[in-house]
Parts: sequence; C-alpha cells; structure tokens
Amino acid sequence: MIKIWLLGNLRIEFEGQDLYLPYQKAAALLAYLAVSGKAHNRRKLAALLWGNVDDSRAQNSLRNALFVIRRETAPVELLRTERDLVSLARSADNDQTVWLDTAVFQSAVQQKESIPALQDALNLWRGAFLEGLNIEDAPEFEHWLTATRAQFYRLHQDGWLALSHALTASGQVNEAIEAAQRLLTLDPLRETSHRQLMRLYLKQGNRSAALQQYEQCRTVLAEELGIVPDTRTQALHTQALAEETPTHLIGKVTAVSPIHPLIPFVGRRHELAELDQHWQAARQTQHGRLVLVTGEAGVGKTRLAQEWTTRLRHTYILNGRCFAAEHSVPYHPWIDILRASLTQIDWEQLNLPDLWLAELARLLPELRVQRPDLLVPTTPDPRLIRGRLAEAIRQWLLAISRQRPICLILDDLQWIDRASMALLEYALRQSAGLPLFILGVQREAEVDADWQQMQRLLAREKLSYRLELYRFGFPDVAQMARNIGFQSTNPDAFLKRLFRETEGNPLFILEICRMLQRLADDPAGEWPIPSTIQGVIRSRLERVAPETRRLLAVAAVIGRLFDYDTLQTVTGQPSGAVWAALEAGLAANLVQEKSRQYDFTHDKIRAVLASDLGEPRRRHLHGRIATALETHHAGNLTPVFGLLAHHYEAAGQFERARTYALQAARRAAELFADEDALAKYEQVLQWSEMEGLADDLPAKMAADVFPFYMPNSGAGAAVGVSTLVYTQRGLIFQRTGRYAEAEQAFRQALAQASVRSRLDEETAVHNYLSFLNYLQGNYEGVAKHANLAVELATQIGSRQLLATGLKNQGIVAYQAAEYARALQLYNKALAMYETMGDRMGMGACYNNIGYVQDAQGEYEAAVSSFKEALALRRELGQIEGQAVHLANIGRVYAHQGDVQQATYYLEQAYTLGEEINAAWVLTKAHRTLALVAILSAEWEPALQHAQTALNLADELGNKEDQGSVLSLLGEIAAHWPPGNLGDPAGYFERGIVLLEEVGEQSELIRARERYAKWQRHSARHRAERPGLSGA
Repeated sequence: MIKIWLLGNLRIEFEGQDLYLPYQKAAALLAYLAVSGKAHNRRKLAALLWGNVDDSRAQNSLRNALFVIRRETAPVELLRTERDLVSLARSADNDQTVWLDTAVFQSAVQQKESIPALQDALNLWRGAFLEGLNIEDAPEFEHWLTATRAQFYRLHQDGWLALSHALTASGQVNEAIEAAQRLLTLDPLRETSHRQLMRLYLKQGNRSAALQQYEQCRTVLAEELGIVPDTRTQALHTQALAEETPTHLIGKVTAVSPIHPLIPFVGRRHELAELDQHWQAARQTQHGRLVLVTGEAGVGKTRLAQEWTTRLRHTYILNGRCFAAEHSVPYHPWIDILRASLTQIDWEQLNLPDLWLAELARLLPELRVQRPDLLVPTTPDPRLIRGRLAEAIRQWLLAISRQRPICLILDDLQWIDRASMALLEYALRQSAGLPLFILGVQREAEVDADWQQMQRLLAREKLSYRLELYRFGFPDVAQMARNIGFQSTNPDAFLKRLFRETEGNPLFILEICRMLQRLADDPAGEWPIPSTIQGVIRSRLERVAPETRRLLAVAAVIGRLFDYDTLQTVTGQPSGAVWAALEAGLAANLVQEKSRQYDFTHDKIRAVLASDLGEPRRRHLHGRIATALETHHAGNLTPVFGLLAHHYEAAGQFERARTYALQAARRAAELFADEDALAKYEQVLQWSEMEGLADDLPAKMAADVFPFYMPNSGAGAAVGVSTLVYTQRGLIFQRTGRYAEAEQAFRQALAQASVRSRLDEETAVHNYLSFLNYLQGNYEGVAKHANLAVELATQIGSRQLLATGLKNQGIVAYQAAEYARALQLYNKALAMYETMGDRMGMGACYNNIGYVQDAQGEYEAAVSSFKEALALRRELGQIEGQAVHLANIGRVYAHQGDVQQATYYLEQAYTLGEEINAAWVLTKAHRTLALVAILSAEWEPALQHAQTALNLADELGNKEDQGSVLSLLGEIAAHWPPGNLGDPAGYFERGIVLLEEVGEQSELIRARERYAKWQRHSARHRAERPGLSGA
C-alpha cells in the first residue's frame, strides 16, 4: 500500500519507507491529481503549472515531472496515462491501494461519522494543505492551492463542530465543550463556535459561563469586524439572561405588510378553517400542496395569509414575492425565500451537502460569505443548471422538513416568472415525503395563460387548490369600521352608505374611513368619497408634503422595490431631503422598509404616483434610473440586466435596451429559464421591427450576448441581430423537443440572412436545419440542407462551416449504408476541425465514425471512437454530449452481447440524460436498455424500457426511434403470454414500415433480422404442434 499525506507537508510512504520528490512542481502535480481524483488533459496540466512558457516547453516540463513521479514512486504504478489524459491510478487499476489522508479526512467530516472516526480524522491534521509549498510562477495553480487550503481549513473546523455535536448527543458534555473550545481557537470570529459553547454551558446550567461567552463573542466581533452578533446569538443571550430553556423560533409573514397592521382582523372564519384543513392534509399525507388565495385588488388576500400564519407554531414560514417589472429576473420569489431563511434557520444544522449548497449559492451569493470554500459549479452546459437548481431546492426543503414543517408564502403570484413557475412545479411534483405547504396569493384578473394552464394541471393532480376571497358583507363592513375607530352621530346611516359606496372592498373601507376621520365636517353630511381606488389613494397622498410626493413619484418609476442610493442619485436631492421624504412616507404608511430597501405598501399606490407624473417626465426619469443602476452595479450588472432593458425601453433608448435585453436573455438561457429567454428574444424582435434599429451587431459583442456556440460569421464581421435571435430561439426550441417551432425559427433566421445577403449566416442556418432534421429522423431534409451548406461554405471559403456541412453529409451516407463514403466525409471534416482546434466538432466526428464502425461490426474500433468523443466532451464540460457518447458505447456492447458492460455505460448515460432533461438522449438510453434486457431474457424490464422509449419517441416525433422500439416490442410480445401484448407480427411490421420510410439502413436490417427470426421460430412451433394450425 502506498500512503500519501497532503495535510501538512507532503509525505509519501511505501512499505514503511518514505519516498521523496526532488522538486516542488512534481509534488504539486501529484497533489493536484490526487485531490481531483479524475483524469486531466495534458495540455491543461501543462498550462496549470507552466503557463508562463510556450506550449512546447510546457509540455516538455510536464513530461519530465511525470517521469520524476514514476521514477521516485517505483515499483508502484502510481500514474495512469491514456492518450492525452493523465490521472492517479486507483486500486481498480493495479494491485496497489492508494491511501490519501485528505480522502479519509473529508469523508469522516462530511459524513459526520462516529465519534472515534471523527477523532481519528482530526488526528490526521498535521497542518494546512500542502503546507510550505509555494509556486510563484504558476498563478492558476496558486489559485487552486489557495481555494483547496481554504476548503480543508473549513473542513477542519467543521470536524471539530461535528465532534462537539456528536459528543453532546452522547451525553459527554464536558468533552463537547473541549471540542468547541478547540474550534474557537481555530477561528475566534466564527459565531457558530460561540453559540455552541453557549448552548453547552446552558445545558450544564452554567448561566454565568454562557453570558461570559456571549460577551467574548460581542467584543471580538466589534473589535475585529465592527459588527454585532447576529440574531441567533442574541436570542441565546436573551435566553441566558432569562434563565430559560431553548425555544424554537416561530416564523412570521414579512413579505408584505397590510395597509394598516394595527386594525384587528375581521371575518373570514370559513376561509381560515379551510386553510387549516389544507394544512393538516399536507402534514398527514406528507406531500406538497399549493393553496391559491385569489381575489380582486384590496380584498384582503395578503392580510388573510398573515392572520392564518400567526396561528402556526413550530413552523418555518418563509416568504417570496413576484414583481411585474422584474419578470426578467429568473427565480425572484425563490431568492426571497432563501434569503428569508437566513434569519430563521441555522443552515449549519441542516447538514446539506456542499454539492447542493454550491448550487443554491447561484441564487444566494451571500452563502459564499459564510462558506468561501464552496466550489463554484463549472459546467458550461446551461441545461444542467435547471435540473440541479430544482433538485438543490428540493434537497434544501427536505433538510428543513426534518426539523419542522414548512410553509412558504408566495405573494403576487399573478406575476410569477417562467423559471420560478417551473421550479414550483418541480417542488410540488417531487414532494413525496415532504410536508410542504405553499400559500399563494394572486389577483385572478392578471394571471397569464401559461400560469393558468399550470394551475389546471396541478389541480388535476390534486397538488393545487383554490380559495376565492369575496368582498365583505354588511356585518363585516360594520365590524371593520368599528375596529378602525370611526364615530358617527348616525352610525346606521353611515355604515349603510359606507357599504354602498365601497361595495365591501376592505381596502376601500380602510382608505375612506381614514380620510373621513380627518374631515372637520360632520361625516353624516356630504362625503367627498372618491369613486375609484385611484381617487382614494390620491386623496391619501395629498396628506403628505409636495416634496415627499415628488420624491415618492420618482421612486414609483424606479419600481415596486427601490433603495435610497438609487433614489438619491436619480433625484440629485441632498441626502437630508431624501431621508426626510422616506421617513414621511413611512409615517404615512405609503412605503415600508424591507431588507435595506423600500417597498410600496400597495402596488396601486405606486401606480397612481407614477401615472400622475406624465409621459415626458417619466421617460426622462427612466433614462436617469438606468444610468444610476449602471453606476451602482458597475461591478456586476448581471442581476439588473432585465431592469436596465425595462428602463431604457421606457426612456426610448432602444439600442441600449436591446443590448441589455439580449444579455438578460442569455442569463435566462444559462439558467435554463427557457420561457423567459424566449420572451426577451421576442421583445428584441419587436423593437427591431417597430423602432427601426440597425440590424448589425459587432461580432465581439455578439459573443458576449448569445449563449450558444455559433461559428456563423467571418472573423470580425458584424452579425445580424435578427438572424441570431431567430437562431437562438430555434436552438432553445430544439433542445426542449419543440421541433416544429425550432424549424419555424430557423427558417425565419434563414430569411433574415437572405435579406442581408449574408451567405455565411445562411450557411450556418442550413447546418442547423440539417441537424434538426436528423433529430426528427428526416434524412431527406438532412441531405438537402447539408448539401446547400457545403455548396455555400465552399463558395465563401469558410472551413468551419464546410466541416459541419461535410459531417452532416456523412450522416446521410451512413443512413443509406454507404459506409465507405460516410467515413471519407467524417474523416475529412475531422481533419478540418483538428486544423482549427475545434474540439466540439472533433467530438462529433469521432462519434459519427463510431456509428459506422458499429454498423460494420467493428465493435472494438467503435468503442474506441466513442471513447475518443467522450474524452473531448468531458474536457469541454459538455454534459449532453457525454450522455450521448456513453449511450453509444453501451449500444455497441449490447450489439456484442456484453450485457454487463452495456448496462454499465447505459446507466451512466441515463443518469446524465435525466439530470439535464434531454428527452432524445433518454429515448436512446431506454431503447438500448430494452435491448439489453431482451438479451438477458428479463422480459418485464424490457417491456418497461421499451414502452418508455416509445412514449418519448412519440412525443419527439422521431420515426427512427419509433420503428426501432416497435421491432423490440415485437420480440418482447413473442415471449409474453399469448395475446397479452397483441400479435408480435403487428409490432414488427409497423416498425419496419417506419424504418423504411426513414431509410435508416442499419436499424432496418436489424429489425428485419428480428422479424425473420421470429417467423422461423413461429413456423417451427406450428409444425411441432399441428393441432394449432388453422384454428
């Protein structure tokens, strides 16, 4: 066994003897390979450690370092090399076992193993990771080294905390205190350590020690950071002062306060009882449930939510909110919910794996302040993000639910963005075993068609329920007026008129009563009651000074939420004047403070203020607001791309609005918020058409605002915005299986390129159309567009576009079983891609070459080609491509009859395909898994996989997959009890007809062979049992 210690100075031991590496970069290389645990490309390793020299010298230095490692660690074969890849050999690769202190240490801490295992792991700590190693001329490696040191330093602290918790649970309080004290010596600023000690002292009954510990915490935070302890630490301090036992925090609704929070709640007994029933049902069934409280503006939806949630005990109540102006920010309400949880929940007690914390940090960057060691997800594949974010939220909710039930409040759901809608759907549909209750509040009149459709689907599955709020009847109107405290000399007449004028709308009742209270006249006389809610609000606004109204009107143009800095910059008013206006707005209950921002207490207040400004003034303000946002967010504009597009559009500056809208679309696409991205692209197209914007965009800018790989223009040449936008829409539709819409978008792009007389753009779109036809199984279309692309690419002299066209022509030749020509075309395209250094194109060619070799029965060569493609995709981090190549490797092994190897690769393909929601990859994985089950005579799994594959193929409209699966179903039906699945001949014949229609020869040959084999077997069976013939 060879042992490697990386905590502290590097130490290598084999059979009791220490081994030494003579220079630091060899040690650095060994450590990097050991910790990463995966294979790395030689070129990347050379750049990591020798990036300051040219490529040839760097590669030579890498070879020398690898030679030194092999020489000094002989006879152990510590390194494994395969083509351009280098990795540390594991026990599965040779007869030796490699032991790593970091692996043992990390596993024990993260898994929170037994007390002895944690103690043993902590004893492995000899110092910082690779202590003493310093390589100044390799900045990339130094960056990795710094991050890894921070990661293990944090793990070291987590280990002592985990040990303290474990000792506490086992009743060893004194030992738990010692562990917590050890943790505190490592980082005196970590409040978790102070809180753990305070809890332990209180558990001992040592109130004095707990108070002393708090004072130590308060002092060190004040002196070192200039801050006070957070609310959780303060709560323990309060508990210690009161000598109380620990109590659980109870969540409160804070997303939206009612117009007048002091007025006692009125009526709604039936609605409250119905919410209680839904709450109990969610807890009893252990399944998620959405209850939508609907009704007109001002009817009291949010107030009902607040009143009901005050009844809940020992429940986490978290709030999120949707905004009309912020539709372009994906996941906005979920970001609110995550942020709200920071003040209610001790995340450290959730034991959430770092994998999910890193994903949640995409939406909640402040997590990285508490956990700077979290790795940044590096996958460039936008499709992976959506699935991982959704699963991270689910895992987070599951972790919370283990502590107590969860209630989420989502306000203004009528404005929910598409990405948040998809996440909400996932959370509900994947909520088995999760007592999740979601209370949604929305105005029914403003709900869009997509959200309505989603509600219907969820209701059909009994995941969503509606609770309609109606206006008050006379008794409740009268009670509300009494609660407000209004007095009248003729109360009956007053109340009847109040009911008549307001028609029972609680907001109208409140505003009119508050206005009448300030009148000097007898309220029984003539009432200046506004006829609309706008009039009520204007009357209310007249009570504040003109200066306050003017500043709040500017805030209304900024949006529902606004902050002091933006308001002060836009208005240019002195700081004192701005603060005075905000204080007046707070006093008048027009605005409220929320998380260092300000929020109008009702959106109608904001709307009235903004509408009173007039169009020219609003347009001017929108321009100033956009400039202020650019200034305040200069370091990171990503969160405000959508807002900048909105404000520049309203300012009439459509060129700038378009730039930011394109960037917002890119961000949405990268988060897999496809509907939001499509909506932004549609908006850009409308602006281009209506405002007459120039269609040219510098090529460098195009690379910044479009998410997909698009080599469709000459170097430095301006590109067409409309062409690219239509193409982007086509690619989004294509990756989500909406092929008809994808084709329409590509054809619109083609038309735009033609109008611009841009042959390079036309060529690129023909290549896209060619591949889309391949996904649809339309090989005639593949050939048509591939031939046009080759012709045009040759004409304009674009090797990049020509290589793609040749590759697509090779697909046509392969489909026709012209294997020699297919290989010729693929190899020609491959050579071009290699010359240009296009790794993506090279991977596609190796993949297609593998198909040809598989069809010719050259199985070993096919596996080699697919693995070559797989290595390139892994190097690029392209998840979808990896899934495809893994499925293809499994397919080859299935054709060889190697069930074990086929299953190994297909399961990996299926996992990746499911993770990125790639339906076409899952179709092929299920199809081949059905074949593998047939080879093993496992007929029930075979049927399940085949039926799933057929359903997916039907959804995608892919006739090749449909035909292949039907032929498999024929074979399955032949082995099923007679009649249960129908006549096998029917399946075979339908499959063969579809494959003949498509013209894909290799699958057609296999289907015919299966059919002929079954016919021979059936004939023999009838001959052996003649009594069955002619029945």
